[in-house]
Amino acid sequence: MPEANNEELGNLEEFLLNSLSSSTNADDGYERLQELLIKPEMIRIRDQVARLEKELPQILKVRDRVVELEQEFPKLLGMHDRIAGLEQEIPEFLGMRDRIAGLEQEIPELLGMRDRVNKLEDGLAEIESQLDRSEELTKLIVPLISELLNRKFAEFKTEMLQEIVPLIEQLSEEEKSLSIRVTGLPQTNQ
Repeated sequence: MPEANNEELGNLEEFLLNSLSSSTNADDGYERLQELLIKPEMIRIRDQVARLEKELPQILKVRDRVVELEQEFPKLLGMHDRIAGLEQEIPEFLGMRDRIAGLEQEIPELLGMRDRVNKLEDGLAEIESQLDRSEELTKLIVPLISELLNRKFAEFKTEMLQEIVPLIEQLSEEEKSLSIRVTGLPQTNQ
């Protein structure tokens, strides 16, 4: 009940005394007093009860939801623990994401390497099949060996000529000088 100042209380006392003294019957005075003091409070209580009755379905829903949440609480705690575990694994997941991104960048290079490996495998298979056919291999290798020997012989011939020509020229000079001495001709310096 709101606080009242002293003046209002004095007026209320005076009103109550006048009401009690003006009534002829003591029961009328009590009824009047009851009407003045209790009736407003009863009206306020009835209004509150009516308001609560209107809100009762919503309150019951809230109560039911609270009961559901109480039942789900262990599950929620378990989920909280799982979330905490996942949070600890986040750096590992980030590392895996970075590794995957690196591998994605290497995919074109790996595809190119796969193509080269396939070509090498095909070439190797062809060489193996040629080795199995030794006559064909011999036919292929003999001309190559012959060409190689011809080139080496030509190089050897060139090297030999480069070494022999100066020796022959030196011998030729020595022979000229020897023949000039023998004949007694004076030697001319060239």
